[in-house]
This record gives sequence, structure tokens and C-alpha cells, in this order.
Amino acid sequence: MDVYRIGNDPDSIDLDDFLFGNGATIIEWGEMIEPSLSDAYLKIFIRKLEDGRELAFEAHGARAKALLASFEQVEKTDD
Repeated sequence: MDVYRIGNDPDSIDLDDFLFGNGATIIEWGEMIEPSLSDAYLKIFIRKLEDGRELAFEAHGARAKALLASFEQVEKTDD
């Protein structure tokens, strides 16, 4: 979901369908609707490098921490 396109009217869409439905929701510009967001989430930082991109993660809540741990386990097996 690209929140930037929603503008200052988060009520223009039903956020509950996106945030509390089944599956995962990826939100760009989430800081624009931060008061409406859950306390449990996985924040992804994408930094552009000269030769690609670098990802960094910040887990909030048990589910996000478990997901991040599974990412780290995959990363270890790829070495």
C-alpha cells in the first residue's frame, strides 16, 4: 500500500481490511498513518548503494521477531 497516494485522508480507504486481514501488508510511507498502525510490525529499510541495494530490518512484536529470525536462518544457510 502506497500511503503517500492516500494523502491526509487515511479514512478514504478501509485500513482494517489491509492491516488486520489474512496475510502480510507492505506499507510504503507508513509514518504518514502511524497512529492507525499496530504496535507489532516488521520495518524494512531499503538503502540505495552504488551497485545495488541494502536491506535492514527492525522487528516489533513477537510475530515480527519470529519472522526476522527465520530470515536470519535462511541467510546463514545461504553462506
